[in-house]
Parts: sequence; C-alpha cells; structure tokens
Amino acid sequence: MISPASLRKQWTLELSEKFNLPSIVLDAKTYKDQQKLGVPSPFRDKQIIICFMHFAASKAEELKQISWDLAVIDEAHKLRNVYRESNRLGQRIRWATENRKKLLLTATPLQNPYSNSMAFQP
Repeated sequence: MISPASLRKQWTLELSEKFNLPSIVLDAKTYKDQQKLGVPSPFRDKQIIICFMHFAASKAEELKQISWDLAVIDEAHKLRNVYRESNRLGQRIRWATENRKKLLLTATPLQNPYSNSMAFQP
C-alpha cells in the first residue's frame, strides 16, 4: 500500500483492528534495519507493506520487479497529471506499478470527472 506518510500508522491500525491483517510500515529506517538483519529485499515480505509515496518512488526499480497481488494507493488524487514531466513522483509510481492491479483511493473529488489526469494504465 502506498499512502501519504501521515496515514501509514492509521492504515496499519485499521488493517489490524478491522480485518486482523498483519502489516508493516516500511520506510528508509525499517528498510535498512531489515537489510541489516539479512533480508535482501524488504518489499518481498509476506505481510501487507505500507510505505509513503516518496519512499515508494525512490524504490521504483525494486517495486517494479515484485508481482504484487494488488497495489493500493491512498490519496491517489495527489498523483494527478502523471503524464506531465513535472510530476516525477506520479511518473515513478505509475511506472513501478504498471501491469499490476491497482486500487486508487481518494476522498477528494476531482473538479473535472472527464479528465484523463489520473490515467494509470494496467
């Protein structure tokens, strides 16, 4: 799951309390800690992995190699206009998750529902 940094712990709590699903918040520190413990690719953990958007974008090459069952992107409206050259964050996440099933979540309505601004291709 990819979300803003401020929502990572909330997602962990909700998944645990409501669905009894284990998850791990993966950021730069926990990533390095896992590698020190001998885990070469912490993103390959069998638990649900929750990371924030900028960390996911920085690890796009590694994410691209993993066959996710589903990539969930919360606050997906923050990735609008992924085809604009200026939206490097959106481009990296789109590239890393292309050809993967995705669930894009947002509670923020778009002003133009007919725009192609969030066109994540499978």
